[in-house]
Amino acid sequence: MSDYARFAAAEVEDARARAGRRMERVLAVQERLRDVVGRARSEDGAVAVECAGGQGLTGLVIDPRAMKLGSQELAETVVRLVREATADLRRQTAELMREELGELADPRALQDEVLAAQRDFEQKMEHVKEQLALARARMRSA
Repeated sequence: MSDYARFAAAEVEDARARAGRRMERVLAVQERLRDVVGRARSEDGAVAVECAGGQGLTGLVIDPRAMKLGSQELAETVVRLVREATADLRRQTAELMREELGELADPRALQDEVLAAQRDFEQKMEHVKEQLALARARMRSA
């Protein structure tokens, strides 16, 4: 194996290892995201909701004090609190992803990185093909 082939193989292995480490980080974050719960409570504390990713509304507490509200007002309060809990869930999820994944938390940056790695790989493969073609030509002329 030529020095260039060893170098190219080492670079490919390094890229594979980096991708593997990133995937491990992403999987660990996915595991932690299962425990994230968005919460919201009415101003008087009579109504509280919880929302979890992929599950939607997971908890609803209506204190007897809330029964003084009309049905329309109670329904509007619940809907508003579900929206607030969902926003809290999104905020916590984004924060966790930024903390744990840094640059990987930004899908656009991740996509740019993948495309750059793909271009780099394609360039290296073209160079390897050229080197192989030169080596074949030398072997035929020898």
